[in-house]
Formats: sequence, structure tokens, C-alpha cells
Amino acid sequence: MTSNKLVGWAKAGIHSLNHFALGVANLEESAKFMRAFGLRVHEQGSELHVRASASEHVWLKVVQRAKPSFEFLSVGCYAEDFDQIVKQCQDAGAVPAEPHAIGTSDGFWFRDPDGTLVQLRVAPKMMIDEKAEMPSGNVPAGIQGAAFRSQARKVAPTRLAHMLLYTPEVRRSVRFYEDGLGVKVADSSGDMVAFTYARHGCDHHLIAFVKSTGRGMNHSSWDM
Repeated sequence: MTSNKLVGWAKAGIHSLNHFALGVANLEESAKFMRAFGLRVHEQGSELHVRASASEHVWLKVVQRAKPSFEFLSVGCYAEDFDQIVKQCQDAGAVPAEPHAIGTSDGFWFRDPDGTLVQLRVAPKMMIDEKAEMPSGNVPAGIQGAAFRSQARKVAPTRLAHMLLYTPEVRRSVRFYEDGLGVKVADSSGDMVAFTYARHGCDHHLIAFVKSTGRGMNHSSWDM
């Protein structure tokens, strides 16, 4: 199904989260934490580049800052949709911006209504089309169901699934991202929280918003 046949949607929309960037006070401690979480962390000059287990794609870049910060969000689209999405963002009120120092120079950089720096770029689709089947965990009565810790296999995140962002005005953010990036609300609760999904995959939501006094990142979620 092509995007222009989806009733109620913007003409074109993003397909994936591409990557994001954070500022932290201590790179060494952050790298230790992310490795314990199961991510692969590589030093790239004064930056940390973070990968999951399913590919060599860099999902996260980390730089040193005096205090924690959400530096930017990068989202991906198909080449044939890029110009239309740029127009949608501009019509929705996006403010053009310079590329971030640790970002790539391609695509369209802008600030959303909260001032969050966003990059729209043509990129491979990273969102999966369908969820993996979970194996049954049922065992007969009297049989141990869980492995001993010493025998449990190591698991690791396979990809970035979604992000939850802070915003002073949830409805305003949703309206901008719907009109500009072509996402759609999956669930919401008044002006407190909203979950938006993209049209080209199976995830319940891709970018979510929760009300706060300022902007920033609440969490990132990873498939295991």
C-alpha cells in the first residue's frame, strides 16, 4: 500500500528511527553501563558509537558534556519521500538548522516546536515488518523452567525500537510530527502522553511524547 492511499495521513512519512545522540558527564561510565546492557560500544575519537547485535548500524552517538543532554534525533525515510516530507515539515513550522557537530551533513536539519534538533535523511529502513515469534516457555509440572544463572545464555538488544521524548505541550508536538514527519497516533491520554507510529513497519509506536516542564529524552527502548 502506498502512503498516498492511507486515509488521514500526511502524503509521505518516515519509516524508521535512524539514530540519536546524547551528552554525558562521564564517557567511561556510560560505556561500562551500555556494555552491561548488551550493546557494543566503540570509541571514535572523542565520541562513543553504539551498535546493537543485529547489524553494524550505529544507533547512538555519545559525547562528553558538563551535564546530561539530548543532542539530536535522526529519522530515516525513502528517497522518493524525502522532498515531500521536507515540505511537510516546513509547512508545519520546522525551523531549518545547521547540522550537529557529530551528525552527518546530509538530509534536512531542523528544530521542532520545542527546539529539539532533528535530522531527516534518506536511509535504509531499520524498522522490522513483523515481530519475531516468541518460543513457548511452558514446561510440564515438576520440571525446572528457568535456567540456572551460570547456564543462561547471554542476550543483547538487536535494534532501537522507539523513543519517548519530553515536551511541554504533547498535543502541539503530536500535531507537528503528524503533519511534518507523517506519523500517526496509536494511543494517547489527553495532553499527558501520546504514542505515534510510522506507516512502514509493525511497531506499535516509534516516537512518543510525555508532558514535562521542558524538552529532552525520557527513554530509548530496544528490541531483545
